[in-house]
Amino acid sequence: MAIILAQVAVEMTEKKQRKPHRPSLASIVKQAAKSGVRIARIEVEPTGKITIVTGNGDSADVTANPWDTVLTGDGSRSGQ
Repeated sequence: MAIILAQVAVEMTEKKQRKPHRPSLASIVKQAAKSGVRIARIEVEPTGKITIVTGNGDSADVTANPWDTVLTGDGSRSGQ
């Protein structure tokens, strides 16, 4: 009985766990297009993280930062 358990333990340690498959950019774009999402751009970081920015890609969509009203153009605070 001990010999069988030792063989099973050896077989389990010999098999390596596989990393999950990373999807390609083409498959990501194809899935997004199939679901009806408009892609403005795709960002790929050096770590491998993929970010999909949706929309038309117009810079007019971007809202102003609320701190823009607090700070003046020279970087000093207004109201002081």
